[in-house]
Amino acid sequence: MGFFGKKSSDKANRKKILFATDLHGSEYTFAKLIKVLDLWSPDALVLGGDVAGKGLLPVLVEGDTARMRWMGEEHAVPLAEIEQHEARANQLGFYPYRVDAEGLERLRNDEEFKDDVFERLMLERWAEWLERLEARCAELQIPAYVIAGNDDPWSLDELNEQKREWVTGADGKVVPLLDHWQLLSIGLANETPWQCPRDVSEERLAGELDQLAAQVDDFDNVVANIHVPPYGSSLDIAPELDTSVSPPRPIAGSTVPVGSVASREFLEKYQPLLSLHGHIHESPGKASIGKTYALNPGSEFAEGILRAVLVTIEPGRVVGHQFVSG
Repeated sequence: MGFFGKKSSDKANRKKILFATDLHGSEYTFAKLIKVLDLWSPDALVLGGDVAGKGLLPVLVEGDTARMRWMGEEHAVPLAEIEQHEARANQLGFYPYRVDAEGLERLRNDEEFKDDVFERLMLERWAEWLERLEARCAELQIPAYVIAGNDDPWSLDELNEQKREWVTGADGKVVPLLDHWQLLSIGLANETPWQCPRDVSEERLAGELDQLAAQVDDFDNVVANIHVPPYGSSLDIAPELDTSVSPPRPIAGSTVPVGSVASREFLEKYQPLLSLHGHIHESPGKASIGKTYALNPGSEFAEGILRAVLVTIEPGRVVGHQFVSG
């Protein structure tokens, strides 16, 4: 935590922004976020992308027994106990889906049907989260701004763009933020070995960022919510992957920068006041890209730990930041 910039202090207009990202469908982590909003008392909440979960978990119900394949192993549990197992799956960002033998066979043999079920459950959970977030923000009178990330399906956008009083879909936009700032947001990322829905070329990402830059009034008062961190910034260090196998697997003991060149060049060129990033869960920290104060709080959604950062800003100045967890 520290001071940044040489402009004189403007404590009368000082505000706090809470930034969290990469929740990946973890119900427990999201519930923590809702709960701690009053504790951390931000003036605004900004959510980074990757809000949807990682996979479908079929649960075969046969009489009084439920069967599932969990962490590579087959498990059979009494049906009366299934809810606690489903809760654990929800924490890890999976979507439990109860089926009979016929339904399980269809999931195995009909890829389109399986994809449809998976996407429907993703949308249902995210829609329910948005309702809860809207209610909580209304109660506390805290505006919130949400985007999708590269791992999220495009169908989430329709939910994000629905009209609400307190929660605003901000992806691909420049919108007013509190009294003195603008929020510039984009959930795309440079291409990854995982071939995620919103992976794009560096050229396309650079073009999208330039289009957003054209809408900015004053970069000295811009908060940039860019899902992918800048390349080589220390906010983008991840395990090196062996891409000769499918799925790719980490190479033991080897790490590499995997952020976006377009993201870095945007920050170097336009120098927004503050940039907020996610995408790389293993690289929480702060970096300086010229005058830009760049942060990545990281993510431990699978452990049910909420990682976030509370940033204090004044017009033209970042006062400081504090990494927080819950």
